[in-house]
Amino acid sequence: MPMFVAENEEQLLEVFKKVAKQIQPHQEKDERLYLSVKDFAKDTGISETFLRTHILYDDRFKRFVSQIDRKIYIKRHEGRRALEKIMDDYRR
Repeated sequence: MPMFVAENEEQLLEVFKKVAKQIQPHQEKDERLYLSVKDFAKDTGISETFLRTHILYDDRFKRFVSQIDRKIYIKRHEGRRALEKIMDDYRR
């Protein structure tokens, strides 16, 4: 295994920066949607009434929603996963 010997601190710092960039976790940015409750219900395949009464104000779902009014501002993938978990609980 080759060994690296730095000639000065600047060179060593550059190597550390390169290594740090390589080991940083790459996270996909979750797309946010601004849409009506009716459209979100249609998109997910549940009734609008059920979404309004049981899902929208559930704490597990509210973590991914920034605004609940006529329209909701939601993280698409995480909000959908939270909705699926809540629906699984209701099915049991």
